[in-house]
Amino acid sequence: MHPVRVSIPSFRSENNSIEKGYTVFKIDVLMNGRLYSIEKRYSEFHALHKMLKRSIKPPEIPSNTSETGFPKSWSKGGKAWSSIYRL
Repeated sequence: MHPVRVSIPSFRSENNSIEKGYTVFKIDVLMNGRLYSIEKRYSEFHALHKMLKRSIKPPEIPSNTSETGFPKSWSKGGKAWSSIYRL
């Protein structure tokens, strides 16, 4: 069985006139030798985390934003995010 590797190699800030600014994360999943990439917002991570908490005890996710508009953990190199969901 091949291990599944998940990483968050980048993120960006999005702003538009309809919604308040938000952060979009690029998620790479390497599974069975194939690389899959998808982009998700913090709110989607939070919803997934809430769902997972019903059946398992995942580690706490980093808080949403700091004064800069990016998750607080990113100011420390994003290390907290890289270890949240290891498969």
